[in-house]
Amino acid sequence: MNSEQYVRTLEEFFQGEVTGEALFHTLAEALEDPERRYQMRVLEQLERETKELLRGEYPTAVRRYCRERVGTRDRHYAGKGPCGYAVGQSDAHLRA
Repeated sequence: MNSEQYVRTLEEFFQGEVTGEALFHTLAEALEDPERRYQMRVLEQLERETKELLRGEYPTAVRRYCRERVGTRDRHYAGKGPCGYAVGQSDAHLRA
């Protein structure tokens, strides 16, 4: 798997975790049985924690892909698409 595929795969996984978290949250709210509600809360937490792990890996993967694609660590690519972000701009918004 090359870096571009890896970045796309991380994004797909991340979106799956977001969807799963929302699904299990909604199910937990709708269920009346405390045991089933608890199970859904555990699954919701698992999705949330996995999402956070992926969120931590994503900026690194994007930078790696862009360095391979652009072939430089120079900041003169800042503002030129996704690689401009990865090479020359902050990734703080991904950690919010």
